[in-house]
Amino acid sequence: MATALASNFHQGDFSFDMSSGSHSPSRDSSPNPRHASGSMPYLNVPGDSYFGDAVYESPIDTGDSELLLRRLPRKRSADHGDHWSPSNDLLVRHESSDSGAPSPSQSVSSLSSTYTSYDPSTLVFEEIVDRLLVSKPSPFMFTGPRNLFMFDPGDDEKLKHESIPPLMIKRLKNSSVETHILFSTHNPSLRDDPWNAVPHILGVVERGDWVYICMKQLSEYNNPPLLTVEHYVDFFRQVLERLTFLHEHNISGLSLADPSSYMMDLSSAPLKPADDGGDKQREAQFDRFKYPVHYYFVNFSKASRPPRQTLYPASTPVTPTFGKSSSFTQDIRECGMMFESLIANVPQIAETFAPLLQSMDQGHFNLEQFETLLATVDRELFETTAVESLTPNGKGMDKNQTNPETIFDSPQLGSTSFSLDRSLSH
Repeated sequence: MATALASNFHQGDFSFDMSSGSHSPSRDSSPNPRHASGSMPYLNVPGDSYFGDAVYESPIDTGDSELLLRRLPRKRSADHGDHWSPSNDLLVRHESSDSGAPSPSQSVSSLSSTYTSYDPSTLVFEEIVDRLLVSKPSPFMFTGPRNLFMFDPGDDEKLKHESIPPLMIKRLKNSSVETHILFSTHNPSLRDDPWNAVPHILGVVERGDWVYICMKQLSEYNNPPLLTVEHYVDFFRQVLERLTFLHEHNISGLSLADPSSYMMDLSSAPLKPADDGGDKQREAQFDRFKYPVHYYFVNFSKASRPPRQTLYPASTPVTPTFGKSSSFTQDIRECGMMFESLIANVPQIAETFAPLLQSMDQGHFNLEQFETLLATVDRELFETTAVESLTPNGKGMDKNQTNPETIFDSPQLGSTSFSLDRSLSH
């Protein structure tokens, strides 16, 4: 049974208020338009700044606006994530022990007020988790570096007719830093933030010292593949925004050199009817030219929150002074390594973005620099084809061409995925 959830959360050494959250920099929080073409809006709005012209206020000191990654809110958002509503996002369920006494960590159930985008009567997170816990072998033993188990209720005969979305499930100690990070970034004031890097939490099940965090299932960031310069630029932009968000909230250690740390939401694509005329299939024919994507970070296994008083020393806007061993500068270097591995696929803009990679290699960067570099790119280049997306005949993929690789059936890097029925058969 779903409980009515209080606004305060306290677990172990962590305590925070989900209703108010930590200080969030001012930003336009109006709903972000979905662009049917999937194109970044600045391509259709000549003369407009891609990120806007306002510098955000520091969460540490309102007189210090020079963060490692300086926030420049966009006038028109290219963020295509879910439209958050305080009345339909998260459901956290809690069950008391058999003795009727409250669980030692019952406060995990106190994340926020009860809200869900699905019918509460059909959400059976406890049943899913309990059935997984008796599976042999345990699916939570082989979840890879990002600690994710992929569960699709459509593969389970008992659950496939329930209104349950495909899930990613994390098993964490209820007093762990990662648990705290996931919960604290899901309070209403932060969940509504279009730069939030953390996947949407749909439900949390508590069992003893463990919590099972059920999140909206995502796909690998490159399946379907990035086909054009525009796709790569949008990935770079969103990743830098997500990194900015987490650093603003004192979160670092994000394993950003690992490609499996990035995933994307493909839910903007429609579901196709099943061949047998029954329920719609969960797999979607996804086309990046038609449907927008939203990228997330998913590996918080090494994440931490360093002492805030040493987070943002005084510095110039372009070259913040951070220690070379700072976990924040390390995040930027690792993110730069990821970008460098991808920029080879779009040689059309490699020279333009060389200063970006050089800055990131030194452990600093700001979004104003990215905007400046982006403004120098010939807009005709945005629709040109990336090297890796060339067809065998050397021609680029046509926008109207069906790509067999774009079926939403991606391999889950660093994750475990199999049906519940199959797991129970061992």
